[in-house]
Amino acid sequence: MTAPLGFDPKTHRYWRANLPVSGFSEIRSSMGIGEGFRPMDLGRYLEEGTALHHWLLFLAQGQDPEDPPDERIASRVEGIRKFLGSGHFKFLDGEKPLVCDLPLFACTPDVWGHWEGEPCLVEMKRSAKAKWHPLQTAAQALALKQAGFPVKHRIGL
Repeated sequence: MTAPLGFDPKTHRYWRANLPVSGFSEIRSSMGIGEGFRPMDLGRYLEEGTALHHWLLFLAQGQDPEDPPDERIASRVEGIRKFLGSGHFKFLDGEKPLVCDLPLFACTPDVWGHWEGEPCLVEMKRSAKAKWHPLQTAAQALALKQAGFPVKHRIGL
C-alpha cells in the first residue's frame, strides 16, 4: 500500500512517507518557467490567489455567501459565477492534493467535474493566461487520471 500524500497549504509543500514530493509550482520554478515576482508583490498575489480558489470551490459546491468578495477580486469572482451559471459545468470535487507516481510529482487541482457530460478540470488563475498554464493542467490531468478521473477537457478561468 502506498503511503498517503501529506500537504501543507501554507507552504504548498507535499510529502509521502516523510519524504518530499515535488509539486508542480516547485518544478516550474526550478525550471525558471513563469512570471517573476517582486518581493513586495508576492504576498498580495498569494493572498488574492488563495481567496479566488476558496471562492471557486465554495461557489462550485452551490453555496451562497453572505458577504461579497474583496473588491480586489470581485470581478474575477463574477467571472466564476458566470462560468458556473452557464449550466455547462457540473462540479464533482476539488482542492484535493494528488500525487502522480510516474513521473513522481504532486499537485492540487482547483475543481473537477463534467463539462457537458465529459470529464474536465478547471484551473482558476488570478491573472491573465500564461504560457505555462497548459503545462500545469496537463500535469493535473495526469494526477487525476491516476486517481481514476480521466480528464478530457482542461479549462482555465
